[in-house]
Amino acid sequence: AISDLRHVVKIEWGMITLPGAVGRLLGGTHSVLGITVRSPTDASDEVVYAIEKAARIRGSAADETNTFANGVHVSYWADIASNLHHIERTLEQCDMRHEAHAFRVSCLRDIAVGLGPYDVVSSNCHHAGQEMYNACATKNRRVSRLPNLGLIMVARGLRSVGIDVAGSNVSQSTSALASTSMQDLGASVVQEIIQQSDFA
Repeated sequence: AISDLRHVVKIEWGMITLPGAVGRLLGGTHSVLGITVRSPTDASDEVVYAIEKAARIRGSAADETNTFANGVHVSYWADIASNLHHIERTLEQCDMRHEAHAFRVSCLRDIAVGLGPYDVVSSNCHHAGQEMYNACATKNRRVSRLPNLGLIMVARGLRSVGIDVAGSNVSQSTSALASTSMQDLGASVVQEIIQQSDFA
């Protein structure tokens, strides 16, 4: 996929509902972009890839420095399509910036990788989806609001009071305002996001 030289002609921003209470009760979702590429000389020569950013690497032999750099995964759309809840938005070729008409899968992957290592607060699947989508979209089609912004803000707030939203354990809060019950609740929600569903 990374070496595919065909040009990007369509982007679909898909959402997968997170399992458990985070998805069912809090509306937590995972972003994945469907990238359709097509040969400039043969309209029938096309394929759809999926690009997503996740907290964990899939596969025990994954090469973090190359194939899955900074948690960015490239696969085939058909392999994940059955997990999709809905398509949030679609960008057709006519809605893409002129410069984006020459984009390849590798260009969009590089944008997601360039955001740095996965971080639930500052570099998760929604940040990656927004950056890739907006890099291709004309000005009036760009997205300014992240999906699940409320959950991201909760994770940021928990981190600010000493709750380790990226790990499996709750760190000791340094704030007198953070009660033990709030830590337990925050830890439960965030750990489910991270551990069970790769809040990606």
